[in-house]
Amino acid sequence: MLWGSFLIFAALCWNLTFPIAKKLWTSPFVLLTVGIDLLIISLLIYLIEIRKGNTAWAAFFITAGKNPLTIYLFSELFVTVLYFIPVNDTSAYQWINNVVFRPYFRAPLDRYCSLFVIC
Repeated sequence: MLWGSFLIFAALCWNLTFPIAKKLWTSPFVLLTVGIDLLIISLLIYLIEIRKGNTAWAAFFITAGKNPLTIYLFSELFVTVLYFIPVNDTSAYQWINNVVFRPYFRAPLDRYCSLFVIC
């Protein structure tokens, strides 16, 4: 958990001079995603391995861990289909961006809008 927190902190500090951009896979983006992954994995290890409580809820993670390529391909197909669904004068993809993401994340997205996927 400490390494995950450190990597997230480093990514956010580095973001001040070098943007976090998914399309370019910049080094701050990699640090941020690895830091988040380390936090999630450490939480799961604690809950599943150390506490050894009821792990029926972990079935989702087992399924996702065994089928990552299928899930990735489904996500790409889903986004592509959203582009072809018309909503008013735009696509469903753009509508979701404007209605769901823009109101809550406007300032960070405007700064790097040309580099993010959801802009």
